[in-house]
Amino acid sequence: SRHRYRDAAVAYGKAADQARGECEPLFYRGLVRLLMGDPQGAEQDFNRCLELGDKSHQVYGGLGYARFDQSRFEDAVAAFKKALGINPGTADNHIGMALALFRLGRNDESRAAFEKAVKLEPSMKSGYQEAEKKGYIYSEVEKKAWEDMLSAFQRQR
Repeated sequence: SRHRYRDAAVAYGKAADQARGECEPLFYRGLVRLLMGDPQGAEQDFNRCLELGDKSHQVYGGLGYARFDQSRFEDAVAAFKKALGINPGTADNHIGMALALFRLGRNDESRAAFEKAVKLEPSMKSGYQEAEKKGYIYSEVEKKAWEDMLSAFQRQR
């Protein structure tokens, strides 16, 4: 599947070159770069979208995940806050916020964000496997954080 991701990244890159000034191909290339384990490249694409004026919750959410995957948790929280300020009804941004807050040791806030995500997308309660099927997980870094977070929450009960 890495080969398919690489092909997709190349195709989106060509589309971005041809559609200068449009965010959509950059946004999707950013997502593919996350899946390929290139959070720095993904962050560049999402930042370019912001420069082009696309300040959507999807772009800020992607930026949050790109920063999370680089262990820049405070920066990730800031991006997820912007995304959720635009659209508080997105489970993937709530879960990203929960993961970043958890890595910062802010467990009560993390649990609250996780519960908001679960309210919007109940399958998230069972772990990253279900979320991954729905396209809410982009990296091994996120899977590990998710496992750590859920086991910590279970121990706190």
